[in-house]
Formats: sequence, structure tokens, C-alpha cells
Amino acid sequence: MVNELPPGQYIITSVADQENLGVSNIVPLIFPPPPIPVIVLPDGVLPPRFTIELVNGGDNTYVILVEKRNTRGQDERVFAFENEPAEEWVIIYREPQNAYTIERRGGPLAWTAPPREQPLPERQILLNPLVVQLSEPPQFLPTQLFRFTRVIGE
Repeated sequence: MVNELPPGQYIITSVADQENLGVSNIVPLIFPPPPIPVIVLPDGVLPPRFTIELVNGGDNTYVILVEKRNTRGQDERVFAFENEPAEEWVIIYREPQNAYTIERRGGPLAWTAPPREQPLPERQILLNPLVVQLSEPPQFLPTQLFRFTRVIGE
């Protein structure tokens, strides 16, 4: 498939604000470990690597891990879970915007960066309906577009 994302490690950046994604570092030390929010990182915070693994059968379907935790949607937000199975995501390259959408497999919801005005520290990635402006070519909201920068080595 054209522009299919090769499995590997990436830094994910929101197109809307050119800010990297990561996870909240505000995590209580309890067992079992609670899910941690996937967030837009504040300026100056070093982003973690996201591991992208192709799901058998392909069709742009992947699981996404961050800090050895599986990403999943819960209550219209994206979290990283240590003790839950990974959710399958459909990552599709959108050529006119030179970026990708990350959609819930089998559903109309997509990763969506929150508005910059949302107070810190938690600017958590939301799951909102994918918005497509029917033009030629189709246009997607910048808040629902992401760039994947491959991390080589280590």
C-alpha cells in the first residue's frame, strides 16, 4: 500500500501546533498501575518513542505502544495501559496534508489534539469523530493530523 507506515519507533507530532506527543508523568505508584494519559507535551519536554507494530493482515492497522504500554481509547480519550491489550488503530497517510490520521479500527473516532488554550499540564489526546471537508482533495482538521518521525538506532 502507498505510504504505509513501516513498523518501528517514532516521535509523533501534532500538525496543529507542531508539538510532540508523550505521556503524562503524573502517575501514582500503585498496583496494578493505572492507565496514563497520552498528551501533547509542554514545550521543552523530551518526547518518548512510540513503537508502531503492524497488525497481522495489515490494511494500515497497527498497535501503538509508548513506554512499553499499550494505547487504548477509554471515555473518548487516549491512554497508555500496562496491563490491558492494545487497541488496533488505522493509520492512514493523507497526501495533500503530508500527514497521517490515527483512527479507531471499525469506528469513526480519531486521535484529536486538544486546543492549545486547554490548561496544562494535561492536554490529553481525545477521540473525536474524524472530520473530512469534502473538497478536492479532501481536507482534514489539523488537530486530527500527525507526523511520524522515524527514530533510528539504539
